[in-house]
Amino acid sequence: MSHNIGKYDRQQGKKMAWHKLTDLKENLSLENCWLGEWDAREASPRNFVDSQSGKMLPLGEAKGDRRLYCMVDDTNQKGELISIPLWLGPWYDPETYKPFLNREFLALFAQVCAGAGWDTGIDSSGSVCDRSKTFISKEIGRFKDASGREIILYLSALNSFDKSGLVEFVISAVCVVCDNTWRITSDIGGLEISHTPNCLSQGNLARIPKLIARAVQTVDEFSGDWLRAESVPVTKGQAHGLFLAMLATGADGASKVSTRSAGVALELAEHFAHSPGANGQSLADVAQAITYYFSRFSASPEQTKAGDKQAIAKQIESSEFGAGMLRKKELWGVVNKLAQSPELIGPMVDEGFAALRRGQEIAEGRRIARAENKIQSGKAIGGAIKQLGDGRAS
Repeated sequence: MSHNIGKYDRQQGKKMAWHKLTDLKENLSLENCWLGEWDAREASPRNFVDSQSGKMLPLGEAKGDRRLYCMVDDTNQKGELISIPLWLGPWYDPETYKPFLNREFLALFAQVCAGAGWDTGIDSSGSVCDRSKTFISKEIGRFKDASGREIILYLSALNSFDKSGLVEFVISAVCVVCDNTWRITSDIGGLEISHTPNCLSQGNLARIPKLIARAVQTVDEFSGDWLRAESVPVTKGQAHGLFLAMLATGADGASKVSTRSAGVALELAEHFAHSPGANGQSLADVAQAITYYFSRFSASPEQTKAGDKQAIAKQIESSEFGAGMLRKKELWGVVNKLAQSPELIGPMVDEGFAALRRGQEIAEGRRIARAENKIQSGKAIGGAIKQLGDGRAS
């Protein structure tokens, strides 16, 4: 995992990710990862002083009791190396909100590993959004499908300093061929911890064995779901109809596909047939196309394809924390349902193309309305000019 990798972020991993920003570390572990080299600090507007160095800090207007920051290296206008505070989130009330520090985050993941009998080696870790969100991922299983694609399952932990989410453990899957990622589910029956003063209570920690059991169970469940999807044949035309139905808005029978979504559906159909690792033959390839697109191109497609670093950062954030992640999770659920009930594919394809036609009719109606408005506006302007001319002539 690696998302919105900003100026002060780093994604460490054992292999290079698609964004080519990975800091490669062959023997990456909880003990030697970058998250252990820095941590959030707490600043108070009551004294405007760093709790560790004792130096005054430019906090600005205080809107709460505490605020988190960390010190980072930067350069000034003279090119000199300096250390500056990097703010990680908004002000908060320590009586209702407790930040989950890196050392606590790493220690919790270590407890999970110990409970499962795993070593402390990990596959990826780091931060995104200028260190306001952090993550750790560890492989927990892998399998190959009939096409030879290798699927790796990871247990991933997510944390945030910006009050944007819980501390949570999720299951994600990566296809080695194309390095796509998606969450199988964000509720794995294990561990979600709110940032409250008692977040490290024994009650929360007691759920770790359940988390481990669910993680192991999910490996078997997902491999079965994927192989079932691979066994259901789908043509490119059917895949196009399925993508249209997935992207349509409104209730069945009245749903419609926007012009933009129609373009995305066409692109997905091409990914179904031609993206890395896709064979264009089954529901598994439908899933492959979805993860490929929403992992790499959904946020700012043209800029991302052109290699724009800001667009890539935006795409990375969307893929794992934002709209792209939600889409992958939602649409995998649709694919899984179709794999369980293949008889639903035909009606869904028909509804997809019907939604496309309805969307095209709406777009054409709007185009005609705009053209008529221009004509009427032109007539009004012409009439006004004529009146002005008549007035001057008289």
